[in-house]
Amino acid sequence: EAYLFWRNKSNVEAFPAFASIVPAALFVAPYLWHHDQILLTIPILFLLISISVKYGIGKAGIFMFGIVALAFAMVTIAYMVGHDVWSSMNSFVIWVFSLYFVAKNNQLPTE
Repeated sequence: EAYLFWRNKSNVEAFPAFASIVPAALFVAPYLWHHDQILLTIPILFLLISISVKYGIGKAGIFMFGIVALAFAMVTIAYMVGHDVWSSMNSFVIWVFSLYFVAKNNQLPTE
């Protein structure tokens, strides 16, 4: 992520940069991730905007359904196991998608 910002320091805007930094910070936090899931609304908003612009509103809706389904699945697994070990997957998946769209939006034109 640092390389991505260093390579495109003049091209990366604040909203995409913040949207990719928040999930990374939540993913590497040494405490319980499930308490901070509300902070993922900013990266999710960025992803929904990016997906709807590039692929249409239907794909953005499918993405949102997938993120909600993932969150419910992680809560279900935590309930079944008796402790929360997988809720970091939400942050990880959103982080990967954010990095993908930040990198895709900031590619330098090829000559």
